Amino acid sequence: MQEALSKDLGGQQGGFPGYADSGPRLFDFSKMRRSSEGLLFLRPSGHGPAEVPDEEANSLLVALAGDALVEPFWPEGLGIMRGFFGVLDACHAVRAWSDGLGCTEAQELHGSAFQKLKTLSAATRARVLQQDERKMGLAPETRYR
Repeated sequence: MQEALSKDLGGQQGGFPGYADSGPRLFDFSKMRRSSEGLLFLRPSGHGPAEVPDEEANSLLVALAGDALVEPFWPEGLGIMRGFFGVLDACHAVRAWSDGLGCTEAQELHGSAFQKLKTLSAATRARVLQQDERKMGLAPETRYR
């Protein structure tokens, strides 16, 4: 440990050790980041493009949710809501796909819900969300207007 510390200090006595990852950083609240797509179907390696409808069964569904989908924006207090709604949107699309909906249709279904989720903010909450929270469920139409 002493050897690693002296390397970190560059041989200087009384110096401060460096950080392997550029040191601590602060979360930047000045902008919010989000994924461009929340649901994708990928072909396993070694498989060609899905030209035949039966080949869609070999696709791998990849869904983003929570902070991976929409970066939390804590100042508005909606981060956890966006996280849960993103999970529900992904689960709804997975359920529809497992019930026989095609890959493209499942992506469109999720994309429609994601468009509404992206518009959700403190200022638009009443306009974007259904009023009665007790009736909200897995289907996006129960949550979004």
